[in-house]
Amino acid sequence: MDKKITAPQMHRLEHDYNLSLGKQSMISESSMTLLNGIIDKLSVIKCDGDDEHWYFWVEVPRGKIEDFGDYEELHDFGDYDTYEEFEKAWKEWFPDSLYWYEIHVAAHKGYATVLINNSAVIAVAPDMVYAETDNFGDFLQFLNDEVDALIKSIKDGNYERYVNSAMPYKYRMGTILRSDLWQIIPNSRKHDLGDLTEAEIKRFTEFYNEQDGGNTKKPKNRIKSMTAQMYYDICAICYTAARFESINGRTPKAMYERFADDRDGGLKSIEDDSAEAFDYWYNLSDDKKWELQNSSHQWEISMGSTYTRIHLYVWHDEEGYYLMLAGGVHCRSIEVVRMYNAMREKDIPVVLNGHKQILNMLQGTDEVGIVPCSDNPSQYWYGGFPKSGVISFFNIDDDFTEEQTAQIIQKATWFNIQIPTLKSN
Repeated sequence: MDKKITAPQMHRLEHDYNLSLGKQSMISESSMTLLNGIIDKLSVIKCDGDDEHWYFWVEVPRGKIEDFGDYEELHDFGDYDTYEEFEKAWKEWFPDSLYWYEIHVAAHKGYATVLINNSAVIAVAPDMVYAETDNFGDFLQFLNDEVDALIKSIKDGNYERYVNSAMPYKYRMGTILRSDLWQIIPNSRKHDLGDLTEAEIKRFTEFYNEQDGGNTKKPKNRIKSMTAQMYYDICAICYTAARFESINGRTPKAMYERFADDRDGGLKSIEDDSAEAFDYWYNLSDDKKWELQNSSHQWEISMGSTYTRIHLYVWHDEEGYYLMLAGGVHCRSIEVVRMYNAMREKDIPVVLNGHKQILNMLQGTDEVGIVPCSDNPSQYWYGGFPKSGVISFFNIDDDFTEEQTAQIIQKATWFNIQIPTLKSN
């Protein structure tokens, strides 16, 4: 039986109907009936824990060029000047004859969600109002047929064998030694190390070994008397070492004001050169610092998102003040390495959070995660990868040559594909 859905249609559903959190779909009553029937059929498949949710894979063809779009309409709209240009775009967008999509269906007390890969395309609630138009009928009928085939294939014992033999590796998860990836894809080494020199990496390694292989959590020396100006001066050393732009002619405090998050709890408001002022401010409670200024991003010397920002924390114990540099594990490693080296060269008491992970990356001795081509590799910085300790991720994509892809497949360690099983009677 021919598939009722093709890759361009799945792509539009995945991206055009991707719902924001809490938003419901406009779905017809007939589609709702189909969805409820799919959920009833899936109920024979085991779920993790008490939740009603199921994962399974579907395979769809590229389809005909008409599935990609209406040339005349797109031409009139100004998207394509010629049919040849339109055909080229179709083949560039969908070069393969077959595509795989992971479907996730979840249901609970009248609420239900359907995801294609990581995109929620249908979300319904018990009290929803049905739409007159039907955007999901063909898709849900396709899923209904796929679920019938899935359950039959599981019962016959064919599903696991088929998925493992037929699914292309670009949809799978695995790991590969970073040094192996560097050999296969030379540009990946340049991506990881940038223009770091062997001398910089050697010095970074020496500093690591000096701290008991990174196990020493505190530096040997301390700053006995700390001021805000000293902190700005240290930040300026970091900005200069990391080659931040537009620092020439700026004072250390001006550099800090340029690059740091201004939600610093009032650090900039205290007297720059007073150790007493710094001690007093440092020991204020969070509530008191909030009275001075928002303190939610204190010590963030380079602004960014969760994993792109860089922190230079100030800590204090009975021996005095010291610093901890944090960042550079998943990205911005080159800047952090140079910041850390520069501070250590000037005998500033500092430790680096994630020192071992960054060092393993620089030496190519860690593993790099391979993630499905439908996923953004950076999303795995936030979790979801089956193996802990992996800090870098990539897709097997169309930029690789066939030979490079074959070498990656041969060198990689591949995880088992999650296979649905039937409930026991």
